[in-house]
Amino acid sequence: MYYPKDTVSAYPEQFIIAEIIREKIINLTEEEIPHSVAVAIEKMVRKKNVLVISVVIFVNRDSQKGMIIGKQGKMISQIGQQAREELESLLGEKVYLENYVRVEKNWRNKDRLLNQLGYIEIEEA
Repeated sequence: MYYPKDTVSAYPEQFIIAEIIREKIINLTEEEIPHSVAVAIEKMVRKKNVLVISVVIFVNRDSQKGMIIGKQGKMISQIGQQAREELESLLGEKVYLENYVRVEKNWRNKDRLLNQLGYIEIEEA
């Protein structure tokens, strides 16, 4: 066993939240944006009875940003709604998602961003 019995995952909560949101993006956009999307949690703050989660969705191109936002913001709204429902069930509390989409060309080749996203660790010299 790699972690205690009462631990559901070895990944930090923020990584799991980001992956749930990423899953919704991939499922809803079908195969239009397969590996060109990443999700980062900017901040999580509890306000009264709500967990406010600020999320940045990274894509490679402007056209991908448009696909994620969708016509009149319908796609980003649908992504947020589905993610929020799953997160509320998982976390056992009300969740408010603030979703932002940012174009970051070649994000998959930027070690600092990959480190921020939790995909790699950068060793300090």
